[in-house]
Amino acid sequence: MEVPKKEPFKEYYRHGLSLDSIYYFCFMKKNLLIAIAAFLIVGCSKNNNETPVIPLKDDIVATWASTSDIEVITKDGAYWNTFTIPGYVSLTFKNDGTGTKLWKDSLPRKFTYSISENIITFNFEEVPMPDGAVAVAFTEHLEVKSITANKLVLIYQDDVTQNGSLYHTVETQEFSR
Repeated sequence: MEVPKKEPFKEYYRHGLSLDSIYYFCFMKKNLLIAIAAFLIVGCSKNNNETPVIPLKDDIVATWASTSDIEVITKDGAYWNTFTIPGYVSLTFKNDGTGTKLWKDSLPRKFTYSISENIITFNFEEVPMPDGAVAVAFTEHLEVKSITANKLVLIYQDDVTQNGSLYHTVETQEFSR
């Protein structure tokens, strides 16, 4: 017994659909699926901000006492040395964008500061010293790694090339109120 051949789209013809309307329907269905897929891909894309923005403007205003200051240095990409920095006493931030940095055996250094996202930019003033020397003005940028009601962690990074070697410094400064 021979199985009768089915003619393509015969069922559709029986319901009054032409071949053109079938192609149009399939074409539109495909375009609709592409549009939905594109919408889902764009709409569900992940926001990969590595560093969350920390609300600093109000939280930073205080006097912060140093609890730890550690510097890790690599030389040409390999670990080279670790230093504990002594004598760093406190940082004071005021509401008006000014502050003071105090070391154990030195005059206080006044600064202005600005905050952009998680970066604090310090602009230190020139200071005449009692011995006639002058502490030069300078600017430094530190990342606020974390801040809570009682703890502040700042990260300072610097690169120096000396005698053909690249020294990369990461200094972690921790403070408490």
